[in-house]
Amino acid sequence: MRWKLPLVTLFLLLLWAYPPPSTYAEASLPGSWSAVTSMNFARENHRMTLLADGRVLVTGGAEFGGAPVTYQSAEIYDPQADSWSMTSSNMNNVRQSHSATLLADGTVLVAGGSNGTAAISGAEIYDPVTDSWTATGSMNQARHSHKAVRLLNGSVLVVGGVGAAVLDSIEIYHPFTGTWSNGASFTTLRANFDIVLLADGRVLLVGGYANSDESDLYQIYDPETNTWGPEGTINDQRNSLSATLLATGQVLLAGGEDAFPTTNVKTESFNPTTTVSNYTTGDMPNIRVSHTDYVLPNGQVLLVGGFSGGATMTTSAYDPATQLWSSSGSMVGNRSNNQGVSLLDGRILVTGGYDLSTFNTIGTSEIYEPSVTQTHCGVTAGLNRFHFEGVQVDINLSSVGDIDCLTVYRVGANHAEATDTVKAREHWLITAVNSSSNPASGYSADLILPHLHNRATDISACRHEGGGSWNCGLSQSATANTITVTNVNQFSAWLVNDETLPTAVTLHGVAAEETFDVMMSVYVFVLAIVLLLITSGVLWYKREELWS
Repeated sequence: MRWKLPLVTLFLLLLWAYPPPSTYAEASLPGSWSAVTSMNFARENHRMTLLADGRVLVTGGAEFGGAPVTYQSAEIYDPQADSWSMTSSNMNNVRQSHSATLLADGTVLVAGGSNGTAAISGAEIYDPVTDSWTATGSMNQARHSHKAVRLLNGSVLVVGGVGAAVLDSIEIYHPFTGTWSNGASFTTLRANFDIVLLADGRVLLVGGYANSDESDLYQIYDPETNTWGPEGTINDQRNSLSATLLATGQVLLAGGEDAFPTTNVKTESFNPTTTVSNYTTGDMPNIRVSHTDYVLPNGQVLLVGGFSGGATMTTSAYDPATQLWSSSGSMVGNRSNNQGVSLLDGRILVTGGYDLSTFNTIGTSEIYEPSVTQTHCGVTAGLNRFHFEGVQVDINLSSVGDIDCLTVYRVGANHAEATDTVKAREHWLITAVNSSSNPASGYSADLILPHLHNRATDISACRHEGGGSWNCGLSQSATANTITVTNVNQFSAWLVNDETLPTAVTLHGVAAEETFDVMMSVYVFVLAIVLLLITSGVLWYKREELWS
């Protein structure tokens, strides 16, 4: 029996010595929110439209902080310059709670809305090339708070809204003639629903408020036949929900009131082919109503703001691959009834809204930047921009070769044998794959990496070439904030070093994961001590039996 004590002791030592599990570069971290330049006017109930050139058009809206005013003005945000400028002239009408839809020719259709006292039917077109407004045909029915979507044939579908009362009618705008035609009304009168253009060109209408209750109804519109399919039900009632089209063709249904006050954190994945809606594996971190939704470059869905027992600054991210949710940071400012749009480079711009802490309409703006990992597929020649928490990596492809997808990881760079202390998170792992997911070839690029050293001297960008060697002699130039490497034809691990070249650097996980590893080590240590004390007590109590 003398083997019992050494065996227990060996078990505890192994428990302490065994390293905790860790994940590395592929793990997802919350992105970051940062304030950017404010709009020229405080606005809510305004609309935001991403233009073809990457700028953002903001139209109309209202201010309720003092004497209520509905705006006729519009302004444009330039993400590259972080600047706002007014359009050369105002819209033809004052309007809030209208729709603004990008047309196939790059112009923007602004339709309906409220003039502050009543719904209006007027519509107009903004041309970003000439920076001018032109009246177009009016809708057949005045409406505000409606939903609009551009169909696959280029027409614009307008659904529901409020006129003299809640509407169940739809209208279709025909860009070539500048006219509107009536479509078939949907079956159940409702408000606060959401619509989404499906992959096959049909339009899903789901949720809302109907028959004096939160709604669990859905209906699908077919523009080819101008008919609505039969009504069906999803799993939960959802008033003021979000419906987001995923890359799989399914639709993520999230949030919304299922009663008042809502307590529902469950989300659903609706299959428009089978019309079956299943609960996702994970639930949202918190309840959310009247929020906004965006698809990130990696295919995940970000939910922003809304109400959660009061206005919330929090954001949540959904991963379609795992069907799990995670918290994704908080906005800078307290805002409800805000608007937002996904920028061409994968960031999200949020503007205006109502500050419930000051009870004022606000004009502030902020941007969400995805963190750690980004992938762009369908790559073409030219600039490919990746944003990570306030810094950006530019890959300017002069020759694409067989690249299909570019992926950039922002990771830490540390190693016990390194002769230089490398600044955290200045290590970039860049991969390029073809349509068969094999390493791409035949490309040439200029690579522009950021650095945090605020100088253009003693800075080098080095590429890892395997076997512990780093090539820092590539053709390159530096400014105070960036370093450019030219004619890159092999992506791999890149490091922006500080003065002394490291002799060895390895991927070692991102900052939050390193903290996680430390916490796990502490946890394992405490657990080992507790088990050691318990085992020692048992051994002492059974000492005669064990040593006999």
